[in-house]
Order: sequence, then C-alpha cells, then structure tokens
Amino acid sequence: MAWIQTTLIKTLHKGVAEIGDYVFDRFFGGDPERLHSRAPNKNASFRSLLERCESVDLPLRQTALYEAVASAAMRSLLPARDSAYKKLPPSHQAALLPLRDPERVEKFAERALQKGLSVRDVREAVSKEMAGTNGEQGGRRKKPLIVKTLNRSLALFTLESGRRSFTKAHVEELNDTEARQALTSARDLITSLQKLVEKLEARG
Repeated sequence: MAWIQTTLIKTLHKGVAEIGDYVFDRFFGGDPERLHSRAPNKNASFRSLLERCESVDLPLRQTALYEAVASAAMRSLLPARDSAYKKLPPSHQAALLPLRDPERVEKFAERALQKGLSVRDVREAVSKEMAGTNGEQGGRRKKPLIVKTLNRSLALFTLESGRRSFTKAHVEELNDTEARQALTSARDLITSLQKLVEKLEARG
C-alpha cells in the first residue's frame, strides 16, 4: 500500500500536474480567463490537442486533459504557499473544480485534507454545496463579481515570496517587445482600477 501511494505521487500525480501546468502556460499564457472564455475563437490549438486525445499518439482522455489544465488554472489563483488545494492529488483537485470560486475551493480542500476524504466524499460535498447555492431559494448569497475578480487579481499578483510587487529582475528579463506589451497592459489595468475606485468612492 505504502509503495503504491509513493509511486503514484512520484509518477501519476506529478505527471498530471506537470501536463496541466505546461498546457495551461503554453496554450493560454497562464491566464485563467482565456481558459474559461466562451469566445468562438477560443484557442484553436488547444481544441486540436483535445481532438487528438485517446489516440496512439496521445493516450489520454479529453476530460482528463481538460481537468488537468483547469486544475492548473485554479492553482494559479491560489496562494503560492500553504495551499491545501495544491496538496491534494489530481483526482481530488478535479472534483473541486465545479465550485469555481478559489476561496470556496480552498476551504473545501482544507476540509478534504483534515478529514482524509475520498474522491467520492469530495464529489458529494461539492454537489450538496452547489445544490444549496444555485438558484434564488436557500443557500448563502453568491460573492459579487467585483469582489471575486479583485480577490483573483490579488492572488495572481502574489509571488512565491509573498510580495505583491514585481522586482527589477522581473522587468529586466523581458525583451523589448514584451516590455512594451507589459507597459500597455499595466497602464490599461491602472485605468480600469482607477475607474472602479472612483465608482466605489462615489457610492460612499
């Protein structure tokens, strides 16, 4: 039993996580919004990769690949350190994906670790949670879009060191084109946040 568990962690678990991280970064630039976008022109290369699943060249189920990538996206939204979700095996991580909200996912992941829940237990808990929060009857109020978006943004900007500011070294590793693109994106982000701040202050 112990040998099987150790081997799973070293091979299967690690392999699934590495595949998910690679595809998420390679095809979606590490951006969760691009992965979950419903735009018709959503990454065609990724769709092509999915279509090659379950073949001799890519003996992996489509759902397994998508769950691996979606789990990678979820991990990117959680704290770099001390994340319960990141300590769970791929099967448990995938079972928590329907919750979507990183805070809820992390809360359930902590419970799964503390109680040693099986995948079936996690799925049942998630189903009950979803049944209680969907619709207008019963359940707690869903977290507002602004709050969820800001929380996710803060998680994305939290580096492994716990810093929320990029260093000079991070800037210097960019080439000229990347630096210009980053500058444009940063300015757009500042403009969007400033408009939000003005609306929030006007409300008060």
